[in-house]
Amino acid sequence: MIQKVQKRSALAALVLVIATTVALAVLPANEIMALRRTALNVFVQPGVIVWWLVMAGPNQFSPTTYAGYEAIVVANTGCWLQAMWFMFNVASGAVTRRWYAIAAPVLTMASLAIVVMRESNKMIPSVVRDPLSRFVDPGVTVWWLVLGNLFQGSPSSRSGMAFAALANAGFWTFVFWVLVVAVGFVRRKVSKPRS
Repeated sequence: MIQKVQKRSALAALVLVIATTVALAVLPANEIMALRRTALNVFVQPGVIVWWLVMAGPNQFSPTTYAGYEAIVVANTGCWLQAMWFMFNVASGAVTRRWYAIAAPVLTMASLAIVVMRESNKMIPSVVRDPLSRFVDPGVTVWWLVLGNLFQGSPSSRSGMAFAALANAGFWTFVFWVLVVAVGFVRRKVSKPRS
């Protein structure tokens, strides 16, 4: 069973590497981070976000070296493999309490990093900023409802940012729990023999 999963994972990784490479070859350099969204640049967006956060220079909107393109291919493949692995585990009912113990702190750290980055004065391309902002919007909304002022759009103090990050992590952990419960319910109903 484990060898079968490993073979399928290796095949999926190979397909994702090829698909990402082809997408980057087809996309002109100026459309990798274009505002006009197409299926190709949406597909490579996870890798582009990771590349931009880790390797891009100031005001750089596309890689200028093969190393930059390779980083996008590797990051995009890794992100999509993680998403597929997550969906497989949720669908197969393999999610345990340990997942929540890992997910909650990871979501909190990611939320805090994104809230701080969003509040910084650093210029962030909208292709990177928009998905990250949408991810933390639930926590920022809870912050605004609980601690925010009428004309204040997002937290600016350290305590406000921490509260928004914790609220965001709580929201996404709850969404994760609801998804696991709903899939478990459907799996029980489908596998239950009819009388």
